[in-house]
Amino acid sequence: MTKSSRTVFITSADSHLGHKVAERMLTGEMREYYSKVVAGCVIPDKSKDLTQLGAKVVSYDIGSLESLADAMKGADLLLIIPPGDTRMGSLTTRMMDAGKAAKIPAMVLVSNIAVGSQQATVGKWISMYQDMEKHLKAQDVKEYSILRIAPLQEDLLLYARSIQDTGTLRLPMGDGRVSPIRMIDVADFISRALSGQGPAHEDFPPDRELNGGDEEKGDGRSETMDGKSMSKALSEATGKQVDFKDLSHQDATDLLRKNPMLDQSEWGLMMEVWDLVRARQLADTTPIYQDVMDRPQLSIHGFFRENASNFAPTNM
Repeated sequence: MTKSSRTVFITSADSHLGHKVAERMLTGEMREYYSKVVAGCVIPDKSKDLTQLGAKVVSYDIGSLESLADAMKGADLLLIIPPGDTRMGSLTTRMMDAGKAAKIPAMVLVSNIAVGSQQATVGKWISMYQDMEKHLKAQDVKEYSILRIAPLQEDLLLYARSIQDTGTLRLPMGDGRVSPIRMIDVADFISRALSGQGPAHEDFPPDRELNGGDEEKGDGRSETMDGKSMSKALSEATGKQVDFKDLSHQDATDLLRKNPMLDQSEWGLMMEVWDLVRARQLADTTPIYQDVMDRPQLSIHGFFRENASNFAPTNM
């Protein structure tokens, strides 16, 4: 792929991940490989800074196929990031239909790693992602790809206050294991993979599952951790003893539901993923980050160190 050849439309660019992806496409070496980045937003004021970086920020009515298609015209790549909304399933498939109406030849869906679960029956939020993937595959587009993302390291900050108050990491995971990934790693991976500039020089990436890694090992291997190993890493990062305690499904649901920053679709999906972690039913994944990137991933150990003041127990 030649430089400055791709015009990308990013849905939900006013979300944390959408904003970060747009930012990475517009800065550093990646800027050379995108001729235009269009940031689609429901609340464009959240993305004013992207305009200063060179993005075209557009407002659309997420419930209107016509509004979406008009906003997407001229793009040759549609990056679909599902919105944090209880209607995310229908809204996301409408985005795909709008992309088809706008004659966009390539689409990429950011999905969830739980879709590859080994469990036959999954909850309604994961089912929505399954339906999104099926809908994308049924679209008559020249190219498409699906990127399934592991839980984010940043989501662990939702439990920081509890750690401060009790000195205990309480997660609803039993003795299951999880491989959280840093949001900036996801954004960097997407921006580079879609530019075709990774080591494999793919012009369009195949379906992938993206989980966490460990830059301290430097070998590209994924890093899965159980609750006890995470509490040990927190103890090392904060310099204070942090224990682990399994949290019941109901108690974890109550904790997340009280967070005003989370939509029901967000905390509901988190709980369904935690249930799969507890049951050890998340799909096994092959590390693929360094197939595309020229740097190792950011480890959860580093995340805990960088956020030690947020996690450190205050009662000790």
